[in-house]
Amino acid sequence: MKQDPETQEPQNDQTGPLARRLAALPSWLSEGLGIGLPSILLLVIAFYAAFQFVEPAPPRHLTILAGSKGGTYSLMAARYREALAKSDIAVTIVETAGSQDNLERLATSDPDDAIIAFVQAGVAPPIDAPKPLEALASLYFEPAWLFLRDDVKIQDVRDLEALTVAIGAAGSGSRALAAELYRLNGLPVPDTALSHLSGNEAVTALILGQVDAVFTVGGAPSQDIDDLLHQDGVTLFSLPRAAAYARKFGYVRALDLPEGAVDLARNIPAQNTRLIGTTAQLVARRDLHPALVDRLLMVANTIHDQAGLFETAGQFPSPYMLSLPLNDEAARFHRRGPSFLQRILPFWAATMLDRWLVMALPLLTLLIPLLRIVPPLYSWRIKARISRPYKALRAIEKRAAHQDIHRDKALAELDVIEKGLGTLSVPPTHAGELYALKFHIQMLRDSLGEPKKKKPHTQNPEATETAKS
Repeated sequence: MKQDPETQEPQNDQTGPLARRLAALPSWLSEGLGIGLPSILLLVIAFYAAFQFVEPAPPRHLTILAGSKGGTYSLMAARYREALAKSDIAVTIVETAGSQDNLERLATSDPDDAIIAFVQAGVAPPIDAPKPLEALASLYFEPAWLFLRDDVKIQDVRDLEALTVAIGAAGSGSRALAAELYRLNGLPVPDTALSHLSGNEAVTALILGQVDAVFTVGGAPSQDIDDLLHQDGVTLFSLPRAAAYARKFGYVRALDLPEGAVDLARNIPAQNTRLIGTTAQLVARRDLHPALVDRLLMVANTIHDQAGLFETAGQFPSPYMLSLPLNDEAARFHRRGPSFLQRILPFWAATMLDRWLVMALPLLTLLIPLLRIVPPLYSWRIKARISRPYKALRAIEKRAAHQDIHRDKALAELDVIEKGLGTLSVPPTHAGELYALKFHIQMLRDSLGEPKKKKPHTQNPEATETAKS
């Protein structure tokens, strides 16, 4: 028994709302989506793939491992902190025992922390260091200074064996270089309590006569070195065979300190003095963010490029005179300088654009061919939809020419084709081709001899009146 139509339950629509919406779109728009959506999906996949190669944003906090308070490294760290604050990078300065201690802390630091250190060239990192350490640049010369009391007379480093010498605290660069000099000259490295004095304690011990000599490594700005240079009763030793020591170490240079170069009024030093010097290195883990490497070297350029007591203008920062491998990003910076964006934009803006460019370049490489391919493909698809009825038209025309089809049947088939055109929508740019198709259909109708439809006749009222009269 059939149910009344009004009581029948509506059949479930198997198509989803999205499918129904797509079906309701004009055909030319659905064609565009059919081509555009895969293209967009391809761009999204390419964007995701490119994103995998983009570095994360650089950290906004940096830790600098410096030496003892008041030393050259501590003073330099304060200058770096001031300069980096202009780029909105907060800096924490950590006091340490010196270069050896800096390397050990850096090698075992948390990988999530951005840390750099000032390290004397020649000081070796721990053999079992879990993180590879690399140098970003050498920054300035660090002369080795040997100060003696005036009543102590020696001719050569080998004469130090009989003296009490403060060569620096354990973990300091001074002690590391002094130990190398002692070994090269066949001397045992002193290990007494007095030999471990450094900084202001060593200066006081020399003045009080508790030690015969002080060996220290550091730049001219160091307050302890300046105090000893101006201290009465203390003499700076001129090192014989300085050139020979420089030949032994690739990171050591023979340095000349002219008479009066420190203080012309007091003629300090009183004579030309021969020294040896290593360099101060800026050291980081290999995984330090490249943007931070660039910014640190830009800061280093502003701080260290001027002439000093031993340096010529523009000599530092340098990729040479290092005892650690040079960082790859630092090597690029030394060759080419900062990027164009880093020169003209604030640090964080340049960094953000750099990251976006890494993603944009592959996308542009893909987008340009798509922009050249998709429009012609879309146009071809629309033309194909318009041209499809022509095959049926040609078939009707051919059969009619051979009298293989009755006129009424041919006209009926033309009606079906024309009815299909009523549901075919095309973009305005292809409307002319659609109208040309309709014109061809009408031409075929005329050739088949379709009777013309009579128009309803409306009689002119004035003509009727004239006829009556």
